[in-house]
Amino acid sequence: MVRVGLGTGTVPALGVTQLSDATVFACYAPNADRVEVRVSKGNENLIFPLKSVEGGIWSAKDEKHFADYSYWFRIWTPQLQELVDPYAFRLATLRRSGLITDLKSPPDAFKTPSLRDLTILEVHARDLVAYAPTPKDQSIFSQLKYFFSHPNPVEDLGVNAIEFMPLTEFDANSQNVYSWGYMPSHFFAPSGTYGTPQELQDLVQTLHARGLAVIMDVVYNHVGKMNDLLRWNEKAYVRHHANGTRMNFSGCGNDLCTEHPFIQCLISDSLLHFLKFYRVDGFRFDLAELLNTDVLQKIEAELRAYKSEVILIAEPWSFRGHIAHRLKNTTWACWNDRFRECAYHYIEGNGCAEDLAYVMGGSVPDPFTTAQQSINYTESHDDYAWVDRLSGDAEIVRRKTHCMFAILMLSAGIPMVAEGQDFMRSKRRMRNTYNRGGLNLLDWECLKNQDTTHQYVRNLLKLRASDVGKLFKAPQPTKTYKHLFPADKGSGVGILFNADGSMGKRQALFVINPHAFEACFNCADLEKKHFRQTADTDRSFLETTCRLSQPLSLEPFSCALFLSDP
Repeated sequence: MVRVGLGTGTVPALGVTQLSDATVFACYAPNADRVEVRVSKGNENLIFPLKSVEGGIWSAKDEKHFADYSYWFRIWTPQLQELVDPYAFRLATLRRSGLITDLKSPPDAFKTPSLRDLTILEVHARDLVAYAPTPKDQSIFSQLKYFFSHPNPVEDLGVNAIEFMPLTEFDANSQNVYSWGYMPSHFFAPSGTYGTPQELQDLVQTLHARGLAVIMDVVYNHVGKMNDLLRWNEKAYVRHHANGTRMNFSGCGNDLCTEHPFIQCLISDSLLHFLKFYRVDGFRFDLAELLNTDVLQKIEAELRAYKSEVILIAEPWSFRGHIAHRLKNTTWACWNDRFRECAYHYIEGNGCAEDLAYVMGGSVPDPFTTAQQSINYTESHDDYAWVDRLSGDAEIVRRKTHCMFAILMLSAGIPMVAEGQDFMRSKRRMRNTYNRGGLNLLDWECLKNQDTTHQYVRNLLKLRASDVGKLFKAPQPTKTYKHLFPADKGSGVGILFNADGSMGKRQALFVINPHAFEACFNCADLEKKHFRQTADTDRSFLETTCRLSQPLSLEPFSCALFLSDP
């Protein structure tokens, strides 16, 4: 098959291309007997025939600009169907048609953070602004621009990247529907329930001006029920079992057939579209296992050829399997579910010190080659909120949460925080809230009640971004990089970073006790190295003269960080 999407000389790019003196329409319809395009605006309604060009491509050119015209491709196979263009840059209200839009690539001098320095906050566009003081008569994208143009708790937190849950068109029956966006209907068009392409461009530019990278959560493992690919060629574009039923390893139905050359083009072209026209910094791939490793490697090559520093993150599993180990020799980063579960069980007093030290070392060498491939997290949009998993009263939950954040921010790899997690947002112990806007929307008044936790996380992020932070970012920590000091009882542990001096003379000692009893640690070997305490369970980034002394003891559900003198 011809590499259709971006055009190959005589073969035009798919979708609509606005030239200086004409408009070109093109679609991929290899099984069609006849193809037309219908354009409409007000009382004007025009139909043009398309010609078969090459490799299943049909094309037409008209010497007119059709700005803001609705359009449809009319396909005979042999029955007539009027279909929405899967390459449409924008859709009319509720996806009834494509809307011709002449996008321009905005200038952008923003430097995407390196994976070593990346810190991520996962957010949902509507959740962020629902209760924020933003102009409610404006679109979600415009409200987000306003939100980030003024002092706000997200920027105050100190992350350098925002990972937006899906922003492209998804199944929706009204403008005000609440959805996480994981039922995609079109891959090039920003969701009309959030705003226009221009408004999304403006939002990205605003975030870049504030020093924040933009990562888009994208869904290519399945399609929603309203996706027109099901009408273009459902048998070819959706995976089927031998008995003809659709595969459902996504848990959402309609698993996309990423083996198909056209689907591979569609995926790569839409990703390049958002890099070129929106200047986003990277992508997080939902249920990436279903795309297959070879497709992910092709995506990696194509996107890095366009933007070498593009951020590529995989959710490396599905109901079919797990592929983190198969991506270890690539530049893909992966959500680390082992880190998530290890941190949780350890904080609950049921874990193992050696396992904790391993995931804090970036889970190298299994499943990753470098720590920068590990997205470390303890909460995401899926599953329970972090605090809803914990046992104990409010004070114990707070102390456990602070200990968890210390683990997260002092671990090699890329830390990711979920929206509201920095002020202990609860979802009332509900596990799956994909359609529960009332539980997901961020109530910023709660931040006032949990400001100490927000400040604690902010200061840990500040510590991680400082010169000292390099001690916790070793890309390939060796077995001798860390040394463990076990507690006298339980699974409490002291972890000495840079024990072998490979990162210079300075060292850090992190000590944690996840139990309801006091724990003691024998760190006598370190007494002469002049360690000073810089964090505890309540405060971080302390400037203190408190030195490491023997015996070192920690009260229940607590942690401490000591740094050696420079």
